[in-house]
Amino acid sequence: MGWRENIQLIMIRIIFSILTLFIFLRCDSGVTSISNIEYEKLKGNHILIDVRTIDEHLQGNIPGSINIDYNSKKFESEIFAFDKDQKIILYCKTNNRSSKAASFLSQNGYSNIFILEEGFKGWFLDKKD
Repeated sequence: MGWRENIQLIMIRIIFSILTLFIFLRCDSGVTSISNIEYEKLKGNHILIDVRTIDEHLQGNIPGSINIDYNSKKFESEIFAFDKDQKIILYCKTNNRSSKAASFLSQNGYSNIFILEEGFKGWFLDKKD
């Protein structure tokens, strides 16, 4: 990878981080952003939820994730199946849908919500390195 590609990758990550920060400042309390490194270090009981479409999920996903499409009519009934105190980690492609899902969960009494801060795209890029 050349220096231009490295700079482009760094710029993309900076932009995603700034957008994620902006989104989190607007989110209700109870939502925490975690990095890919923090996610990889997690031990214990958590649920990893991919809120992208089933087609996106089938094209590539983080191992162990459950697909619950944020835009699906079944989203609420499927997401409400989880305990409100359960550690829930959400991701989508770039954090747009996962941030909306996190805000929705927070507004509905869920208290242990995390968002993978660079989404699937960032996780995938980290795995390629």
